[in-house]
Amino acid sequence: MGTISIDDFTFQGDSFLGQATDNVKLLIRRVVRPLRQARRRHKVVIPGRAGTWDFGVGPPEDYTITVEITISGEEYGDAMNTVEALKGFLDGKGALIFGDQPDEVHTAEVYDQIDLDPQSIGATVYASIEFECDAKEEEGS
Repeated sequence: MGTISIDDFTFQGDSFLGQATDNVKLLIRRVVRPLRQARRRHKVVIPGRAGTWDFGVGPPEDYTITVEITISGEEYGDAMNTVEALKGFLDGKGALIFGDQPDEVHTAEVYDQIDLDPQSIGATVYASIEFECDAKEEEGS
């Protein structure tokens, strides 16, 4: 079984790899995407009675895509310059598209803080970016 490699992604029309400053390499270590969006359940509890009324499956809910990255520079300052560039890159809401699925567009925004995990060897920093994506109707729904 082969591995799927995601070399790049775009957000709001700009390339992730294009955010690297001089003497820095950006690497996507892992992308966690849902196989299927969660759907809202429509159930009503009847007070004083056992059970619920089940009105079936409702619309899809918002979902999260997590992208784990590595920022590696020749000097720690070089890596931090790229961190600063990524701050602006990740501002706002827009189209999120991964290189392995160019026809799949996610409307996404980053709300949570992004913690940096500097490594003790060299000028390498790990980070995890959580994109909150708007629900969309799935094909065949």
